[in-house]
Amino acid sequence: MGFDALSIQLDGIQLPIEGKTYTIPEMRADDGLKLTLQIAKKIPLSDEEELAMYMGLLGAEWVSSPVEIPTGEIAEDGTPVTITVDDGTFEGGVYSEMVNDGVPWRMIVHAARTVFIDAVHGRTTAEIHWQTALTGDLGNPPPPEPGENRKTRRAAAKKAAPRKASTKSASGGRTRASQAPTE
Repeated sequence: MGFDALSIQLDGIQLPIEGKTYTIPEMRADDGLKLTLQIAKKIPLSDEEELAMYMGLLGAEWVSSPVEIPTGEIAEDGTPVTITVDDGTFEGGVYSEMVNDGVPWRMIVHAARTVFIDAVHGRTTAEIHWQTALTGDLGNPPPPEPGENRKTRRAAAKKAAPRKASTKSASGGRTRASQAPTE
């Protein structure tokens, strides 16, 4: 007895979104290993890293576009001081196809998460995620859209309602006011 030649046709993942089926190709071996090791080591991702991972899963790459922005300061030689900011974007792969078709951001992230789950946890778990994840708040919120800057995030954080202080005390969860004798 021996081993027969392994020839399995892997077609990637077929994700139907708003009347069109998008085919996300199978992940390359080195990308799959990198992703699996990252999960196994429980390495946390920043929003930017999570976004880059999702876009990579959809075949997109970062296209840099440096922009000079004046700081409002003047250098000793009298020239305006500027900083260089990368105002690039992700382009290519199924991601660009989805953007060109007008697929909403939340659905693009859902598709990328499904591809991620397929690679790490298997097809059955990915299919369950695909069917259920948009029906409720299950897990982390989507990462910020490409181009969302720190100022926008800070402004949103300031609008968030402040947390209420706890009214429970060490006396069995009653406040001093509720401990006062009643007449």
